[in-house]
Amino acid sequence: MRLFVAIELPGEIKDALSDAIASLKAQGVSANFTRRENMHLTLAFIGETPRLAEAIAALDTVKARPFRVALGGSGAFGNLLWAGLRREPDLDFLAAKVRDALRAAGFALDSKPFRPHITLARRAVCDAKPELDLPAVSAPVAEFVLMRSDRVDGRLVYTTVFRKALG
Repeated sequence: MRLFVAIELPGEIKDALSDAIASLKAQGVSANFTRRENMHLTLAFIGETPRLAEAIAALDTVKARPFRVALGGSGAFGNLLWAGLRREPDLDFLAAKVRDALRAAGFALDSKPFRPHITLARRAVCDAKPELDLPAVSAPVAEFVLMRSDRVDGRLVYTTVFRKALG
């Protein structure tokens, strides 16, 4: 199964991101846009593994305190368009602890630095660089989740398989 660790986003942040996607479409961007139910912030991508119980055991050891996240900035990684989050030390701490716990359990994670972002569009094509004006929306984070990713009828479907409260 394909696994990743994430923060689920509350409705007010999803509303702002949905508005951002509508803005991209209005600017003529053609892309595979992220569906509202799939909007999340990835803390660590595990990938294909049969080791679900080991991943859960590792993540259950993570200790971090609740905090807030706020939208801020946007950009692109090639043809992937994203909305950013403002740098938050507690978010960076949580991502590091999650990754450390998984590596200690023998999971091979990529070595890229953590860059908090939410994917809005994949395979984006546009005539000019799109403009995104994200509102200063913030929300509390009180847990993180382990999710399974499946392709069902050509669509990505994410299913929560473990929740861990912060605090």
